[in-house]
Amino acid sequence: MRAIIVGAGIAGLAAAQGLRLIGWDAAVYEQAEKLEPLGAGLSLSANALRALRALGLYEPVVAGAQPIRRLDLLDQRGKVLQTTDFEEFSRRYDHLAMAVLHRGDLHKGLLSKLEDGIIRTGMECVGAREAGDRIVLHFANGDAVEADFVLACDGIHSAVRKALFPASREHFARYTCWRAISPGVPRGMDPARLSES
Repeated sequence: MRAIIVGAGIAGLAAAQGLRLIGWDAAVYEQAEKLEPLGAGLSLSANALRALRALGLYEPVVAGAQPIRRLDLLDQRGKVLQTTDFEEFSRRYDHLAMAVLHRGDLHKGLLSKLEDGIIRTGMECVGAREAGDRIVLHFANGDAVEADFVLACDGIHSAVRKALFPASREHFARYTCWRAISPGVPRGMDPARLSES
């Protein structure tokens, strides 16, 4: 089976590794000319870390991560409402229960097990169509590629989704997330303890 993954982000690279492990011929087509460490910080919970272990990617990802031992939920005055002890979960599951890292470090870990030649950069997908039981992808440079299986990992404005499911629409779930990158940890702050207010 030949699989094409459109997009070399987190989902695309993880899917490529998973398909490779089950013996599929998988290729990733990425619109960017060069893969760069973009984004800000993010957290990985136990389910994501367990999935990374199944993909053989746990060690390269957590090598650049900050383990989290504790999460406190605070009220508006800073009073602790609830505490989650992630060390206890880490012991129970024999892997980290939560870790934080820069998205670029996650991307680097996901790339670490993929062979050269799996990812083709500079390939902007502009359309897709069904051809019997196969899918044909069209790219901005004029190339067309056929596959048995296509995974659209090309983001919220997915060209693949728009071409194959033109009636689909994005739905704003009304969630907001603020992200920032700090040059260091402020004095007196425990980097293994998170809080939400």
